[in-house]
Amino acid sequence: MKCRYCGYEIPDGELYCEHCGKEVRIVPDYNPLDDMLTAQIKVSLDGEEPEDEAFNTAPVRNTGRNTGRRTGTGRGTRQGTSSNTNRSTGRRGSSPEMERRRRRQQQARKKAALRKKRRRLLMIMALFLILIAAGIYFLYSNSYAGVVRRGTRALDAGNYSEAQSLFERAMSKDNERPEAYTGLSGVYAAQDDLDAAEAVFLTGLEEQTDNADLYEACVNFYMDTEQQEKIPELLDDASDTVQEALGGYIIDGPSFSLDDEETFEDVQELTLTAGDGETIYYTTDESDPTTSSTKYTEPIQI
Repeated sequence: MKCRYCGYEIPDGELYCEHCGKEVRIVPDYNPLDDMLTAQIKVSLDGEEPEDEAFNTAPVRNTGRNTGRRTGTGRGTRQGTSSNTNRSTGRRGSSPEMERRRRRQQQARKKAALRKKRRRLLMIMALFLILIAAGIYFLYSNSYAGVVRRGTRALDAGNYSEAQSLFERAMSKDNERPEAYTGLSGVYAAQDDLDAAEAVFLTGLEEQTDNADLYEACVNFYMDTEQQEKIPELLDDASDTVQEALGGYIIDGPSFSLDDEETFEDVQELTLTAGDGETIYYTTDESDPTTSSTKYTEPIQI
């Protein structure tokens, strides 16, 4: 069968031309003149003149035929429609254009599902990271380092009560590390209470005589508050391990020109000698010298 529109050869059973896409007409177009010509030819062959009834029946026949034709056409149309629908459905599935459209729709649905899946995965990952970050922050803020840091911030902001509480809390977590002692001492020093600030270190050193880090923190406190004269006394009572670790802070005392075990009957001249750049302070009433005592500048007559 050839296509009536483009002349392309249509395989049997196909309802659409693969070349132009036009529908194949299975039922030919009805022409009522065909019935009239057929009736006249039949009368001529039989040799009988057509009667009025015959001619009157022609329209009836034509009408009946037309009706039957239409009925047949209707049936054919219904059947053809059903068949065409099935064929058309098959064509939609097999047509290159429809196949490409179907594939694009499938790809679009797959991409949409993939994007939705990715969004869910990203949301889960983000929530997981937030939970981890919150857990880390909670653990750090309650750790020794976190509490000391919070105490330092409170001290810098002038919240001395809060800072004191935080530094004491840090000391209860780890009483060997010096940062909490330094912070608590700083709270008292900021309020001009140097005795309480010094007592923070001395109280801790009473129980930790071998804690070199705590000794060094106390030495730094003396240097920051210009109480360097207390450093030798502090380190004199320290253990050998601490003195070895903090040897750079230890200053040898001055040497005397006279033997302190010898007794003299007359006036003697005492010369004191110290290292380069070191200043000597002394007393003559057996009290401990400080930087406020008499400064040595020349030999002393005793």
